[in-house]
Amino acid sequence: YSLGTFLSALWVWGIERDVGRFEDLVRTQEGITKIQEWLRDKIHKWGKTYPPKELIRHAVGLDFDPSLFIRFLKRKYGIE
Repeated sequence: YSLGTFLSALWVWGIERDVGRFEDLVRTQEGITKIQEWLRDKIHKWGKTYPPKELIRHAVGLDFDPSLFIRFLKRKYGIE
């Protein structure tokens, strides 16, 4: 579960960088569609092409970065 949560933090970071604030996007169908398109373009169509570390680099342009996970958790639990 931890790996999935970490990847979620990276995907949220990438979505916010490329599309807009995640919390705002999930409030509308148009925003949900934008998230789905980002996931399709950056993750789903490449999932079997790249091993996990390369998929992360391809999707968000970063290597494994624990600080993004910590930021995600602080935001999720209202610490930030």
